[in-house]
Amino acid sequence: MSRHTRSPVTFPRPRPSYRGTTDHRPSITGHTEPPTPGAPLAELKQCTAGRLAAGDAGDEREYEMYPAELASPYRERRFAAAEQRYAALGIARDDTAARQRAVGANWECFGAPAALFCYIDRGSAPTQWADLGMYLQTVMLLLRAEGLHSCPQVAWSAYHRTVAEIVTPPEELILFCGMSIGYEDTTVRHARTGRAPLPETVTFLGADGEGQREDMADQGNSGAP
Repeated sequence: MSRHTRSPVTFPRPRPSYRGTTDHRPSITGHTEPPTPGAPLAELKQCTAGRLAAGDAGDEREYEMYPAELASPYRERRFAAAEQRYAALGIARDDTAARQRAVGANWECFGAPAALFCYIDRGSAPTQWADLGMYLQTVMLLLRAEGLHSCPQVAWSAYHRTVAEIVTPPEELILFCGMSIGYEDTTVRHARTGRAPLPETVTFLGADGEGQREDMADQGNSGAP
């Protein structure tokens, strides 16, 4: 019997579509978790939970999350985002215990089975820190293209020493944030924070700049947070 070889038939791999991902890339604060999450992440959650239970407020900050005096309008936007989140969770303004539990969910990765921890070299300049945002946004859009959700969390920097004990980063790196990754738990309510109107965040220059601003304003709130 003679043998024949056949050249493999190859088909172009369909390219993932990212259309619409910017409209549906919220920070999901409720994920479904499989029965056996990864051991390192489970250990990290347990260690951090122990510190929280003991009243440990966290490590010495390696960078400030917010300026001591956050200027307007960023201060108002930050408070508004927090109020939207607590309202979605049904937590009253004066329910301090419930608010603390909601904050504590950060270090449980909101139930997600996977997490990413983003580090940067300690000697980096502000321009390199800006690169982190572009990198993380790209990762989050790629996750959405695969049907996954995520939530970036600078809150993890508050317990950077515990994270370092698990992931063992080189000494020259500083933890910028964590990111919870998983499938959305649709039973958990979460807020979709508003966006500032485009004219508040973008200025168009040119002979017809005013017209462009008005046209863009009519398209609704699609500007920056």
